[in-house]
Amino acid sequence: MGSQPDTLRYAVPEAQDPAVVLTALAEHDIDAEPEEAGGESYVVVPRPGGVTDTAAWREKVRAVISTADPSIFDRPDVPGPVRFTDEQQG
Repeated sequence: MGSQPDTLRYAVPEAQDPAVVLTALAEHDIDAEPEEAGGESYVVVPRPGGVTDTAAWREKVRAVISTADPSIFDRPDVPGPVRFTDEQQG
């Protein structure tokens, strides 16, 4: 995939509350901010200083988001597992 970004952006599905995601990340001491752009909601997670294993950090953030409201991913109106914007096919 090439170099890993210093910031992860998660496009929050309409059926999911961004506050639930932000709370779950905060409970795991992961800093994150909400963002609105083009009518879409995002959760933006900057890579903390000192983190050198970006793949492990990415997977930790993904795991926390996926457990924030796990039932959301069983709904037919929510597309698949947690993907960050740099992973989505265009």
